[in-house]
Amino acid sequence: MTISAEQPTIHMLCGLICSGKTTFARRLEKDFNAVVFSPDEWMAQLFGPEHTDQYGFKYAPAVHALISRTYERLLQLNVDVILDSGFWSKVERDQVRRKAVELGVKHKLYFLDCSKDICMQRLSERNAQRRLDTIVIPENKFLQSLTLFQPPAADEEFEHIETG
Repeated sequence: MTISAEQPTIHMLCGLICSGKTTFARRLEKDFNAVVFSPDEWMAQLFGPEHTDQYGFKYAPAVHALISRTYERLLQLNVDVILDSGFWSKVERDQVRRKAVELGVKHKLYFLDCSKDICMQRLSERNAQRRLDTIVIPENKFLQSLTLFQPPAADEEFEHIETG
């Protein structure tokens, strides 16, 4: 493990379902010798790729708490972390920014911008694969998620990345 003299960074990946966050996370992982945390991967491993919303609502808070505790410890050890959790709301993004300040580390937000049509095409392909590390998301759930997503506002500092 390479330890840098610089402050570690929390890399936050913001974007719609299937906008390319996990692919981008893997690239950042190599670039920064960082550790990726993807709640979807954890949930898929624990409950299977077709787990019900019941599991998500019941266990997602515990999974997020475990991820938070683990990534905070890595930051204390001067290791960058990548949070591949979507950051759909400004409230979520602000919480992690405050946590970064509290921990004395840097933070960076990446907005992976992708058209709804391309995301839906990728979702269809991903669902057909039924891999153990991804969650199957029905099309109607994807469409519902569009109403919940808040892209970063002009007053938020972020790197804009077009992914399709």
